[in-house]
Amino acid sequence: MKPPKFKFIVALSFLFLLQLAHGQSKFGLKVGSGFINAPSSSTMFSEDGKYYDAKIDFIGNSNKKSIGLFMVKDFNLLFAEFDAIYSVQSSEFAVELFNEEGLGVSKEILQENNFELSVVGGINLGNFDLGVGPIFRHNLERSSNFDKYEFIRQTYRKIDAGFQASFAYTFKLLRIQFKIEDMFAKAGEFIVFENATANKLNSKQRFFSLGIGVGF
Repeated sequence: MKPPKFKFIVALSFLFLLQLAHGQSKFGLKVGSGFINAPSSSTMFSEDGKYYDAKIDFIGNSNKKSIGLFMVKDFNLLFAEFDAIYSVQSSEFAVELFNEEGLGVSKEILQENNFELSVVGGINLGNFDLGVGPIFRHNLERSSNFDKYEFIRQTYRKIDAGFQASFAYTFKLLRIQFKIEDMFAKAGEFIVFENATANKLNSKQRFFSLGIGVGF
């Protein structure tokens, strides 16, 4: 069950978009898909500081899918766009334990469902527009099996952010949009070792997406 505070935020965002849409250029529904580009990286854990007990590898991300509402307002040569989006993504890791039990390598999946608010502003040239702006991501649900490892503690931000560039084409009711986002959060940074050993997972993430919207 979602907390009342989050329900209030969603309702307020929806009403805000409806208010902005009054007399505006376009308000509607959009769907999107894309991939998060991030290089693989590794980190080692040592209980006593002498011998390694485990290795964690970041392997990669799945394709990210989204659906939500958008509103676009044109101001002659300028435009502004507001999005309220629900998205789903996952990340894959490999955990290798070095002990007498010989557990070998286990694949672990981090699944995330997020609510996103973004603002883009920039130049409008006829049916085309080019802009930049921030995006804020609030996690709704997160699942993984990392809690089965006693040496791992998980810490997450309540809100993640990023900065994006957008290129879009609008034709009648249809809006096609390509975005590139620099995600401020690094892959695997939520992993904290119990003895404060440094987590060296440092994969910077960049999100490339294609969205299609229908608005009125």
